Amino acid sequence: MKILTYKNLNMGETIINFLFLLFQQAIFFGFIFIYVYLDYTVYIQKDYKDAGTIILVIHNIVCLVINFFYLRAVKNAIFNFFTYEEYKINEGKLYYEKKLKLFKKIFCLRKFEINLSDIDDIFILPPKEFYHDRWTKDIFAKYTEYFKPCKRIKIKLIDSKEYTVCNYVKKREYNKVYAEAAEAVFQTIANNIKDFILEEKENYKFQKELVNLEEKYNLPLEERYNFILNKIIDEEKLFVARKDGNYIINGIDGKEVTMSKLKDDINEIRDSKSTFLNN
Repeated sequence: MKILTYKNLNMGETIINFLFLLFQQAIFFGFIFIYVYLDYTVYIQKDYKDAGTIILVIHNIVCLVINFFYLRAVKNAIFNFFTYEEYKINEGKLYYEKKLKLFKKIFCLRKFEINLSDIDDIFILPPKEFYHDRWTKDIFAKYTEYFKPCKRIKIKLIDSKEYTVCNYVKKREYNKVYAEAAEAVFQTIANNIKDFILEEKENYKFQKELVNLEEKYNLPLEERYNFILNKIIDEEKLFVARKDGNYIINGIDGKEVTMSKLKDDINEIRDSKSTFLNN
């Protein structure tokens, strides 16, 4: 089994942003309790029950909506930014697992398996877009957008099914040089993951073809010979080479097949209007 692991390379930055996120969320939770207390004492206790109730509801809805985005960012941080990903390949299958290590225990948050032969292609996706600008970068949107997941690798299968993996962890860079350098580092990581999977796919395909070929070699002489002739007919080309006393026909070691017998059969096939290309 071969294993490739992808981890957050900016964990220190992630922890700092996560603490700021929790701090801001705590402030808004505090606002909810303050609004409840003020609305109750200012309006409801002074015989403005209807108006006080409406204002109380509006205040709390606003605070709850804002806290929703903070809670979602906290969830995203736990499930995508503090995790690591394992890509395992064994016996022609890709096993993907996203894990979280917490209090010396490992929790598997997501996993799937794919037959390597089912993979059509692997794409590296563009980085995420940030919607806040420099004016708002240090206010509320900075931390919620930082913890917005951005999976940068898409695995497309032959049946058009898709899997997205490899969460990209990086803050917005206003310096173009820093941004390009960070992207170059990630491109190297992403290409390593892509090459790891595709190379193992090709290796598995080659090994499978080799096993099938060895099975053909172990067939009785007549069946092996028919296999060689069918190979010629299917490819519509004839390549003959001699190596160590054996004849290689279209890449297939003919072994006990004599050239005179092969020539007779080729003439018979040609007479039946089969097409051969001379190379």
